[in-house]
Amino acid sequence: MWSLREITAELVAQHAKLAVDHLLAMGERAPELRVIGASLVGNHYEAPAEDIARAWDSIASGAYRNVARAMAAQILYSHGKYEAATERIAALVADLDLRAEPPQLNIGPPAFQQSRRGMAGWQLVWTQWAGSACSQARATTT
Repeated sequence: MWSLREITAELVAQHAKLAVDHLLAMGERAPELRVIGASLVGNHYEAPAEDIARAWDSIASGAYRNVARAMAAQILYSHGKYEAATERIAALVADLDLRAEPPQLNIGPPAFQQSRRGMAGWQLVWTQWAGSACSQARATTT
């Protein structure tokens, strides 16, 4: 709990990088508290997008792997970093963890439309994602 207090204090002082460093220092302990910490960092729009994405990356394991990686892409998209967001989405889909919670990729079409990849890029990623879902469905039924 003290780590969350420390993260909050750094965010109030507008030291996002230090807040994320404290989050990373928590290691693998207390996954739920780390999710809360990443959410706290994500609520500070004035923080650099890279620091917020780093906070979400720090919890991208286990059941939260896909969701945290999607949140990192969402943060980059909301800060106008469309190329970085589409790179994150494409990497997420290419390395989708089928045992973890599924990500929400509602920002996919607008992010790709704003990037150099365009809607054709989104169609390629969407097809790959749909193929992953079909593979998972086949694996669970056999």
